[in-house]
Amino acid sequence: MCNSPQGVPDPPGLYQILQGELNMTLQEKIAAALAKVMENPTDENLKEYENLVKVKKIQDAQDEGVEIKDKKNNPEQLTDAQKFVKDLKEAMTNGGTLLVPTTIGAQIEKLKYEYSNIRKYSTVHPCSGNYTFAVEGTGVTVSYISEGSPFTDSGANPGSCTLSAYKLGALVKISSEFLEDSAADIVAYITQIVAKGFALKEDHEFLLGSGSNAITGVVTAVAAQTGTPNVVVSATSGTALWTEVKSTIQKLNGEYRKGATIFIAQGLLDAIHEFKDSGKYIFEQNTPITHIMGIPVVVSPDLTTTASASANTPWMVVGDFRYYHIADRKGLEIKRLNETFAANDQVGFLVKQRIDGKPTVAAAFAVYYNKKSA
Repeated sequence: MCNSPQGVPDPPGLYQILQGELNMTLQEKIAAALAKVMENPTDENLKEYENLVKVKKIQDAQDEGVEIKDKKNNPEQLTDAQKFVKDLKEAMTNGGTLLVPTTIGAQIEKLKYEYSNIRKYSTVHPCSGNYTFAVEGTGVTVSYISEGSPFTDSGANPGSCTLSAYKLGALVKISSEFLEDSAADIVAYITQIVAKGFALKEDHEFLLGSGSNAITGVVTAVAAQTGTPNVVVSATSGTALWTEVKSTIQKLNGEYRKGATIFIAQGLLDAIHEFKDSGKYIFEQNTPITHIMGIPVVVSPDLTTTASASANTPWMVVGDFRYYHIADRKGLEIKRLNETFAANDQVGFLVKQRIDGKPTVAAAFAVYYNKKSA
């Protein structure tokens, strides 16, 4: 094993890391370089990936006995990031609509997943059209069967759910100077702001969407339950009680409570932190609340403790979000806005994607409301 100057030994594991890199195939190096680009799209990482791809093309051509020619300006040799920026620049001149390349679209989807509070707990369906699937119905009844006796109809009544597509869009403005900068900077900028913007809007709709020509939010679906909905309303506007919080959670059957997540307003979580039972704090005062009654807690900016004069305001939603289904129509589209921002030397782009979401079992969720103010 080699040692560093002055006899200082190499850090543990360094030899193994270097040896592993030496043993990597070219294809593995390309895959690793692409992963680095997706994680951190700097000029250096883009260049490394591009060079490895060029080496692979040369090797493949040599293996096939094909003469290698200089194709510096061949767009087929551009990375997805570089081709995307090239298309953006052409759109500045010619206008029109362009699709986001698969790799960049995947990066946006990955970041959207990371920014979203709800996607990571939900069931997501990538699809190209309306998506219909079976959902939990009345279940089955299991009974003993005597030898030679027929099976009894269990009365199972599975339902179905159809997810369609509603268009979400955003306006992105880019200065002409920025568009002339490196491909990596532009791609990183677009992926970050688009992913974050869409994630925030989606989270709001997944919780509060009206369902009228729009995504159906959990709160809307619970309120529309037949029979007695899983709803608790505070006895006093602006004041939460521990008994009310527990009652909301206990509205869920055990099967739904087992996989549940709590989405809560920050103000309500702060109030819960001060709850006492027999004069003693229920929760540790120097420790953030991460679970309530064993259920993980997520603070949602879409839920508020501010009371409304016209209606009760949801400030806590609890449920098994595996029963919230999201349909992602494939493909982001970007369309240039001709001359709209030319006076400011900016280029405007409309970004759009089609999506739908709804709970398939409303009983898997419960909502705690802040009573409307007088």
